Amino acid sequence: MYKHEVVSADPGLPFKIVIHQGQESAIVRHWHRALEIDYIIAGRAKYTIAGTELAAAPGDVIVINTNVVHAILTEPLRPARAVTLLLPYDWLRQQIPDYDQWRFAVPIGSQHPGPPSASLKALQAALLDIDQTENGVHNATIRRLNHLRDIYTVLSLLMTHFAESDNSANTLATAASLARMSSVITYLTEHANEPLTLPAVADQVHLSVGYLSRDFKKQIGVPLMTYLSQLRLQNAYDLLTNSDLPISTIADQTGFPNEKSFRQRFTKTYGQRPSAYRQNLRRSKIDR
Repeated sequence: MYKHEVVSADPGLPFKIVIHQGQESAIVRHWHRALEIDYIIAGRAKYTIAGTELAAAPGDVIVINTNVVHAILTEPLRPARAVTLLLPYDWLRQQIPDYDQWRFAVPIGSQHPGPPSASLKALQAALLDIDQTENGVHNATIRRLNHLRDIYTVLSLLMTHFAESDNSANTLATAASLARMSSVITYLTEHANEPLTLPAVADQVHLSVGYLSRDFKKQIGVPLMTYLSQLRLQNAYDLLTNSDLPISTIADQTGFPNEKSFRQRFTKTYGQRPSAYRQNLRRSKIDR
């Protein structure tokens, strides 16, 4: 998910359920109109939500409101498991007619130490049940009914205990600004392996360099060239962990100016050189 993401529902359900299981995962900054709810079952993750960093641990429920820019990085080389709900905007408006007037905020353990409240326990239980249903109920009809039950429980708990009135909620920017940023990020995604510069990108998307630089950082939260570097790193990570390509080839195919630049960026983010990270990842898979 590199950009403004259009979320489609699962077949037979009006929303999307994603079960994450495995090792490292990095998702660069993006946004979508869907309401996203993440429940961390195992492992740890660092979220950046609207410019604020959050450290999420098992038991935490992370709510990402409509059109809020966010990024995710899970803990390196540690098994992770999480369930993500993506509730489409139009469906939410049907269930909650004044949805645009609300935002949801669920406290996480690092912010509010101590035992969870009864309402948070109920929310955790409903989300865990979604994970268990997805993996343990094989009858399609029963699985669908269980998911519908749990999703409505989640929505009821959010509205009853975790909703905050906010007339400015769900307005990352004007529709025009969102459209501009979507086109810019689409271009970056499609051409990340090329030697791009800020003036070259501005020329391609028909914006002045100054306007593109200011608006991109305002809406996405990081400078455009920083975002491009993060995107290249994510693409390189995928090749590093899912292929046997040499490090130099990975650097070349993902747009880094040279192997040294890639090694430095990777080591700064993941705490290990690319070659060592690949070896440790393969060793951890053998040991499991």
